[in-house]
Amino acid sequence: SMGVRGKCVNAITNHLHKNNTKNKITSETKMYNKTKSFLKTHPNIIITKSDKSNQTVAIKKDEYIDKIEQLLIDPETYTIVKKNPTKRIETEMNKTLKTL
Repeated sequence: SMGVRGKCVNAITNHLHKNNTKNKITSETKMYNKTKSFLKTHPNIIITKSDKSNQTVAIKKDEYIDKIEQLLIDPETYTIVKKNPTKRIETEMNKTLKTL
């Protein structure tokens, strides 16, 4: 059986842990709301994934559009197709899957 001292230590530890968690959530919520407000007042900034790594980045909208346009006009990155190949590829995939 736990003595008075043990019960007090346990109660204090639980209380401190509860408050710590609550403060962390409150802090994260405040930061989220601040960020949301900032982005709302700065529509020229967008949040997206980096093209080189799995990181989130903030970038000016016009810079982002310029980068995307540069990728789209680069024939080494993308090629223009005359017809949307999605249906054909889907049919081929389904045939392959049926054979498994």
